[in-house]
Amino acid sequence: MVSCGNKVRVTGIEITSLPTKLNYVEGETFDPTGLEVKKIMSDDTKIVITDYTLDKTVLSAGDTVVNVIYGDFTAPINITVEPFVRKLVDVEFKVQEGLKYTRTMNLADYVQYREVYNDGTYEAWADITSEDLVDYSIENGVLTVTASLIIKNKEWTKEFTVPVDDDYLTIDELFTKEVDGSTYLVNGILVAITSTMNRIEYILWNKDTNTFIGVNGLSGGGVIYEYTLETNGFEIGDELRIPVKLVRANTQENYSDSGKLYAQFAGGDILSTTIVSRNNVYETDKENVVVISNQQELIDFLSPENRVNNFYQVVKLHGKMRYIYYASSKHYRFFFDDNIKTLAAQLIDNCSPCFANGIQYYTTGNTIGEMLWNDENFAPTNWSSPASATKDIYALFIGGNTFYHEFAILSAADVEEVTPILQDTTFVSPTKVAYFVGDELDLRGAKVVYSYDYGNPEEVAVTPGMLDATTLPNMNQSGEYTVKGSYNGFEFSFVITVTDKTLTSVTLVGGLACALMILNYFGEDIKNTYNEVELVKLYEPLNGTEVYGNGTDSQGLKNLFNHIGYTVTTGYKESGSSTDDKIANFITWALLQLNQGRFIMVRYQDDREFGWHVIIGLDTMGTSFPRDDVLIMADPYDGFDHFQDGYITSAAGRFYRWWLNVELSGQTSNAFDCVVVYPKKKITIERVQEERKITQVIPDRHLLLNPDGSFGGTRDASKYGVITEKTAKPTN
Repeated sequence: MVSCGNKVRVTGIEITSLPTKLNYVEGETFDPTGLEVKKIMSDDTKIVITDYTLDKTVLSAGDTVVNVIYGDFTAPINITVEPFVRKLVDVEFKVQEGLKYTRTMNLADYVQYREVYNDGTYEAWADITSEDLVDYSIENGVLTVTASLIIKNKEWTKEFTVPVDDDYLTIDELFTKEVDGSTYLVNGILVAITSTMNRIEYILWNKDTNTFIGVNGLSGGGVIYEYTLETNGFEIGDELRIPVKLVRANTQENYSDSGKLYAQFAGGDILSTTIVSRNNVYETDKENVVVISNQQELIDFLSPENRVNNFYQVVKLHGKMRYIYYASSKHYRFFFDDNIKTLAAQLIDNCSPCFANGIQYYTTGNTIGEMLWNDENFAPTNWSSPASATKDIYALFIGGNTFYHEFAILSAADVEEVTPILQDTTFVSPTKVAYFVGDELDLRGAKVVYSYDYGNPEEVAVTPGMLDATTLPNMNQSGEYTVKGSYNGFEFSFVITVTDKTLTSVTLVGGLACALMILNYFGEDIKNTYNEVELVKLYEPLNGTEVYGNGTDSQGLKNLFNHIGYTVTTGYKESGSSTDDKIANFITWALLQLNQGRFIMVRYQDDREFGWHVIIGLDTMGTSFPRDDVLIMADPYDGFDHFQDGYITSAAGRFYRWWLNVELSGQTSNAFDCVVVYPKKKITIERVQEERKITQVIPDRHLLLNPDGSFGGTRDASKYGVITEKTAKPTN
């Protein structure tokens, strides 16, 4: 035979990479993962093979080698096989089938765990405790729970997930539900932690609709006004989604919370799962608030009939308020009326409107003293001299108990310096509106007045540049002219008259003389602006009449005073069944006017004339009998007593019967002609208790005497004879 060459053949095998796993427990199956075997060829090449076999797969205790077999060749793999010991290798959790997590619910009641062993067996399902669930987070509608268990001296930490039931209501939607014990999930931003002194309320806010509701039951104990409240980890600015029930407070008298609708936490242990987001910022909608700027408005807001609709309402407390501090519960009682000097007077429906330091501490981090006076410890306690602060304060009314009406300031930015609100724009005509031909137009007294809800009006004097030149009067031609003008878009007009009549002096009729006296008392310029001539020149065009020959009447005098800027009423309405009753009712009415600083002009027929007088005072003589009361009057025609000082007195009963508005014809109308003139600014009359003793001072010349020092007048003896005194007849 002839050879054709050498054939390449397998000469052996070798393990070029050992398997990953070399240590085993009895009963385990050999795992070749990572094993690489190559065959060695006669030409010294090596080729990876996979079609090898193993001499064993299931391992027994004591096995030390697993042989790789390829044809006639073998290669050993050294292993270790330990005897089998049953070991815990895992922990499994299961959640009740179909469960959806309701925020705050105790999830431990619905979760079990079991131990998983290395022989493929399990222990029975067992209950977990709340302490085993150590962390929670919610994202995209899924609750992720971290559980931690100590089993056989080893900590096993696992995560599992539960779908969340997030079918929530807004605060507005919650308020539409019935108070029937149903549980609802409500969403809102925590803006205040408050106390009504009945309960702690966490105030939730709907940012979109600016509505609020208080939730009770979220705190963990402690006393809010002692700053020891346990807030359970909640912080202002947290967006909460929390299960609640609607509750309505009892309806009862003298109880701030009467009839209030609020929310009660429905229960649950995992409070952290109520927090949807953090650090949300509250901002007051300052355009949609109830403005309270005086005591009556505060009383109306807190009255029982209105209060039931005002819970969780933001108000703007506008302007100057007074404060008294109550140390026991760290409350600041507040009120508008400066006449309030006692707690009893400050109460509204038996409860005290107030701010509480505890509420502000947990809501804004500041005390009321800091927010209003920049003094943390400011504490006014004297009712006779309460503290005051002139601010715009935006606050939420939350109700209270039988002692307090509680208000909460939700942000430090909600205490501002007062910004007056424009209420009205008016025009005041020039003082002088009646002219003679050749006079110059005088704009003194003409002004545009801006009236605000707080503080003094702003006055802008009218200048010639504000007037429409086409409407200016021809001062060289008599007539009536309507002058028009404008200022910053506000249009105004006034009427003046120019006359040919030259008036240089005038003897005043009684009505204008009385008006002159009143204007003088009120501080008007009666020497120039409102002297005798100017009053006539004002009165005549205002009333379309001439004073000379016609005199004045109540309506004309009212028009005159109104033009000068005074409030005036006319006429008196008689009441009472008997004359004494009528006089008594008149006395009561007159005292009311005088006590308000008003003057009463009356026209009646006295023993000299039918003319005007001014009632300036009244003496009741210390008796209850009305007829003996004495009226004190200013009288421009006072020439008939021995003082001639412009003042007279008259018994009230006598005056009243002659106050019949007697016409010149002699007829009477019982119209009780009068003009009541109000001061432009309120007059405060301070009364001093006088020593009651009767004193009469007699003037040096109190009677007109005859030339010889006698009195009683003289007579013509040649005509009338001489009067001799009669002598008494002797008696037997």
